[in-house]
Amino acid sequence: MILLKKTTTRKPQAGALQNYQILDATPDRSLSKLTALVAQLCDAPICVISIVEEKRQWFKSRFGLNVSQSSRKNPFGLHLPENGEMLIIPNCDRDPRFDGKIVIPGGDAIRFFAGTPLLTQDGQMLGALCVMDTVSRGLTKLQMETLQVTSQQVIYHLELRRQSQTMAANESRLRIALDAAQMGPFEWDLRDDTISQYENSDRILGFAPNEFDGSFRMFAERVHPDDLEPLKATLQAAMIYRSPAVYEFRVIDSSGEIRWVSGQGEYSFNEDGTPIFLSGVILDVTKRKHEELRAQRMNGVQAFLGEVNQAITREASNNELLEISCRTAVEKGGYQMAWIGLRKSVRAPLRMEAFAGGNDSIRQGIEEYLDLEQASAAKSSLEVFRDQSHLVCHDLGEPVGPAAWRSAAQGQGYQSMVAFPIRVEGEILGVFTIYSKEQESFLDEELRLLDELAIDISFALEIRKRDREKLHFTEALKESTAKLSDAMKIARLAHWEYNLEKDLFHFNDHFYDLLRTSAEEQGGYFLSPDEYAERFLPEEERDTVRSEMTKALQTEDLSYNVQLEHKVILGDGLEGYFSVRVFAEKDHTGRTVRYHGVNQDITERKLAEDAATKAQRRFRALIEHSSDIILLVDRDGSIIYSSPAVQAVEGYSSEELTFQNYLDNVHPEDVQAVKDTKEKLLENPDKPFPVTWRRQHKNGNWLWLEGVSINLLDDPAVGAIVTNYRDITGRRQLEDDLRQAQKMEAIGRLAGGVAHDFNNLLTVINGYGTLLINDEPDAERTKEAGTLIVQAAERASSLTRQLLAFSRRQVIQAKDLNLNENVSNIAMMLKRILGEDVQLDLHESSAKLWVHADPGMLDQILLNLAVNARDAMPEGGKLTIETKTRELTAKDLESLPDCVPGEYASLRVTDTGCGISEENMSRIFEPFFTTKDPGKGTGLGLATVFGIVNQHKGTVQVESEVDVGTTFDILIPIIEYEEKEEGPTAGGDRQVAIGGKEKILLVEDEQPVRLLVRNVLERAGYEILEASNGEEALEVWESAGGDIDLLFTDIVMPGGMSGLDLSNQIRQRCPDLRAIFTSGYSADIAGQELSLRPGENFVQKPIPIYQLLKTVRNCFDEDGVALPS
Repeated sequence: MILLKKTTTRKPQAGALQNYQILDATPDRSLSKLTALVAQLCDAPICVISIVEEKRQWFKSRFGLNVSQSSRKNPFGLHLPENGEMLIIPNCDRDPRFDGKIVIPGGDAIRFFAGTPLLTQDGQMLGALCVMDTVSRGLTKLQMETLQVTSQQVIYHLELRRQSQTMAANESRLRIALDAAQMGPFEWDLRDDTISQYENSDRILGFAPNEFDGSFRMFAERVHPDDLEPLKATLQAAMIYRSPAVYEFRVIDSSGEIRWVSGQGEYSFNEDGTPIFLSGVILDVTKRKHEELRAQRMNGVQAFLGEVNQAITREASNNELLEISCRTAVEKGGYQMAWIGLRKSVRAPLRMEAFAGGNDSIRQGIEEYLDLEQASAAKSSLEVFRDQSHLVCHDLGEPVGPAAWRSAAQGQGYQSMVAFPIRVEGEILGVFTIYSKEQESFLDEELRLLDELAIDISFALEIRKRDREKLHFTEALKESTAKLSDAMKIARLAHWEYNLEKDLFHFNDHFYDLLRTSAEEQGGYFLSPDEYAERFLPEEERDTVRSEMTKALQTEDLSYNVQLEHKVILGDGLEGYFSVRVFAEKDHTGRTVRYHGVNQDITERKLAEDAATKAQRRFRALIEHSSDIILLVDRDGSIIYSSPAVQAVEGYSSEELTFQNYLDNVHPEDVQAVKDTKEKLLENPDKPFPVTWRRQHKNGNWLWLEGVSINLLDDPAVGAIVTNYRDITGRRQLEDDLRQAQKMEAIGRLAGGVAHDFNNLLTVINGYGTLLINDEPDAERTKEAGTLIVQAAERASSLTRQLLAFSRRQVIQAKDLNLNENVSNIAMMLKRILGEDVQLDLHESSAKLWVHADPGMLDQILLNLAVNARDAMPEGGKLTIETKTRELTAKDLESLPDCVPGEYASLRVTDTGCGISEENMSRIFEPFFTTKDPGKGTGLGLATVFGIVNQHKGTVQVESEVDVGTTFDILIPIIEYEEKEEGPTAGGDRQVAIGGKEKILLVEDEQPVRLLVRNVLERAGYEILEASNGEEALEVWESAGGDIDLLFTDIVMPGGMSGLDLSNQIRQRCPDLRAIFTSGYSADIAGQELSLRPGENFVQKPIPIYQLLKTVRNCFDEDGVALPS
C-alpha cells in the first residue's frame, strides 16, 4: 500500500465520478494495455490510473502494483497542479510535501513519481495517470509527452464509455415506452431492400428473436394473404402522391395466430425524387379490432335472432321456419353457410331439411357425408346427439370429423363451425350447424344467444308436432275403429252384450256372420238365452253354457272372466266350434253391472287339430312298428330319442340309449368318420348325408349299419340331428362272399393265361439251358443262348411285377427321374403294341418334369393304358400322350381328397375310342372288372394303374364320352431336383460292378439260387459263408466269431425264423451289420411293409447279375440306406 503524508489537499470531483460510473467497475482490457505501454515507454516499474474519491483512491488500471486500492491519505494525485499540468518528483525523500517514505507493501520505498491529471471536458478531475520508481530519476521530454497524450486517451476512452452507457439507458427507456404502447418503429431502405426495425416490431409481426432477415419478402410472407395486395396498393399510392401511408392489416405468426396491425409511415426522397426510405411505426391493434368485430358480430346476431323469432310468432310452417333460420344466419348473422338437419326419431338417420350460403355441390357434399358422420366415431357436428350440448370447432384444419368433408369445407373457405342441438319433447331430433370463414370466430356471448335461438326453434317445432299429433290421433282413432272392425272380421271375432234387466242378449252383424245367418233371418239383434240355446247350441252343450253364465253372474270376483270352447249349430245347419271369453264386471257391492263377451269361430282350427292328432297317431304307429331305427341326437351329441326297433337290432332298449353319447358303442375305426359326418351336418342344415358305420351289439358282436342323416336342429318342431338307419350286417357278408367268389373265378381264368406265359418262358429257359449243357463250346452260340435265357427271365420278372403291382404288394424301386425321358424311351414299344392303324402323338412338356418314381411302374401304366386304348379302337384311331405341369389348389382338392396342394406332373393319355358308359365309370378301377369279351381281359389293367399311382402318392382323373373317347390324367407330385453332371461309364448300366475281398454270409433256402449267388459273388472276389436257414446261419456266425462284413439273406425261409428275424438277432451282437434282403414275394412280409434301416438294402428276385454285384458293392461303399434295387 502507498502511504503518503498529507501536505495540501484537493477535493475530489464527486459529481464527475458519479457521472462516469467507473468506481469498482470490472477491469478494462484497453486501459490495462495503456498502463503497460506507458510503463514500458517511461522505463518505470509501476504505472497506475488512480481514481480518487472521498475515502480512498482506487486503481482503475495498474501495472507493477498488486493492490487495487489504498487509503486516500496523502495520495500523490491531491498535489497535482490545478491548472492540469504534470507533476514530477525526482526524489520523494527530499520533497518537503512528503514527510517520510512511501513504501510499496512487501516492496521497496517509492522515490520517483510523475503524474498528469485526468480532466473531463468541463475541467473536473477524475484522478491521475502516474508512473513510479524505487530510485530517484527524471523523465525525458518524449516520455513526458507520452504521459500527457496517454492521459488524454484515457479521458477519451472513459468519455466514450459514459456516452455508450447513456445511450443504452435511453434505448432501454425507449423500449419500455414502445412496449407499453404496443408500437414498433421501422425503416425500409429501398435501395437495398432491407428493413431495419426495433425488437418490438419483430414481436408485433410475429417474428421470433433474430428470425427476421430484414427483407420485404419475409415481411410479406407474414401478412395475411387477403391483405397483402391491398397493403401493396396503399404503399404504392403513398409513394406516388408523397402522402403518409396508413393501413390496417393482419399478420399470421409462426404458430398460426392472427393479429391486427396498424401501420403508418412516410417516404424519404433524394435530390432527383427517387424514394430511398420508408420510415414509420406499427401498432398492435388486435384487441381493438376484436372489439369492433365483436360489436359488429353481435349486432348481426341480434338481427338474425329477431327475424327468426318473427317467423316463429307468425306461425310459419316448419319448412319455412327452417329455411328462414338458415337464410338469415347468412344474410343477417354474417355467417358463410348454415344448414339444419332433422330426424324422425332418435334411431332414425339425420336428413338435411334447410340450407343456405353454399352452392349445390356443397349441399350435395353435406348430404353425402352425413351417412359417414353418423357411422363415424370421429368428432363431428353429430356429437351434439352424444354430448347433449352445442359443439364448437374453432379450426376445421384440426383432425375432427370425416377428413374428406373437412378438406371440401376448407376448400370453400370455411374455417370454423358450431352445431346446436334441436330438442323436441326432451329428445335431440336435429342439429343447427353454422360455418364461419374465420378461425376462432364464435364468441361466448354469441354462443349463448345462439343457444337460446336453438331453444326457440326447438319449442316451435315441438308445439307444431303436438298439434300434428293431436290431429293424427283423431284421425287414427277413426281409422283404428274401422281397422278393429276389419280385424274382428278377419279373426272371426264378434262381441256381444247381455242385458241383465231384460234378460236379453244383444248381438251385432259380426256375431250373426259367425253363425252364418243374419239379423233379418233371426228377427233382430236381441235374443233371450233360451232362444239362443235352442237355435244355435247342440243339446249336449246347453247345460254347460247355462252353468257358466250362472257362475259368472253369481261370482264375487270383481273382475271375473273365463274362457270356454263349445260346439255350435251354424245357420246353414253344419256343426262348428266357438271359443268364448266371458267378462262379468261388478260394482263395489258385488252386484253385476255388466255381462259381455267375445266369440271367435275356431272351426277350422279344431278340424286341423283333429287332423293333426290323427296324423300323429299314424306317424307314431309307423315309427314304433318299423324295422328301421329312427335316432335323434342333440347339438351336444346326446341321444334324445331312439325308436323301439333299436332293441331288436342292437339289443338296447330306447330308455337305455337315451342321454348316451352318440359315439358310445361305435367301432374305434369308424369314430372319426362319424365325427366328420356330424361336422358336415352342422355346416349344411337340411341337407341329407348317407352314413355307414359299425356299432357294437349289446352281446358284443359288431353290426354294420347304413342310413341317412339330416340336420334339423333349427327346426323348432324337431331340434335334433335325425338318422334313419338299418342293420346291413347280413347284406355285407353276402356282398363279401360274392366278391370273393368272383375274384376266385377271375383268378382261375387268370391262372391259365399266367401258366401259358410262364410255360413259354420256361420252355425258352429250359431249352437253351440244355443246349448250353450238351452243345460243344461255341462262344457265339453260347452268347446267343445266354442272351435269350436272360430275356426270357426278364419277361417273367415283368409279368410278376405286373401281378404284384396289381395287388399293391410290390416294393417301389423309385428314383428321381425326368418323366419326359421315361415317356420317350417307351414310345417305340408302344407303337409296336398299338399297331399300324393307331396313330401315336407325343407332346412332351418343354420343362423337365422331375418325379420320384419307379421307371418300370411308369412304363407299366403306359403299357396298360395303351392296350386298353387299342382295344377301344378296333377300327383304328389316335392315341395322344401329353406331359405338362399342373397346380392343384384347395378348390381342386374338394374332388381329390387323397392329395395335397402343390405342383404335380400330369401324364394325359387320350384315345378316340368307344368311350366308357356312365354306369361303368364308377367300377373301372375294381379288380377283375372288365367289359371285354370272355378270354380277352382279366380286369387287372386299370386296377394295376390305380395301385401304382396310389403307391406314388398320386391320383387318377378320368373323362370319357361314349363314341368320342377317353382321357386318363395321371398326377404325380413334382420334386425339387438339382441336376448333376455325370461322367461317362464304360460298358453302360450292365457293366459288371467291381468286386471285393469282403466276407459275406449268404442265407438262402433254395439251393439253386444259393449256388448261383455264391458263384457270382466268389467270381467277383468275395469270401462266401453259406447257410440254408436262420438257425444254420446263426451257427455259421458263431463259428466265424462274428467276423462277417455283410449278411445276404432271403426274407421268407422255413424253420420259423425269417431273414428279418435273423438280422435282428445278429444286430443285437453287431449293431453296425450291413444287410441285403431278397425275396420273390416282394416286401409285404407278415402283413407289414418292409422298413429299411441304415446299412440295409432290398433286391427283388429274380436278380440280374450286374444288379446283384452293384447292390453288394454299394452296400460296402455307401453309408446310410440304399434305395431298393
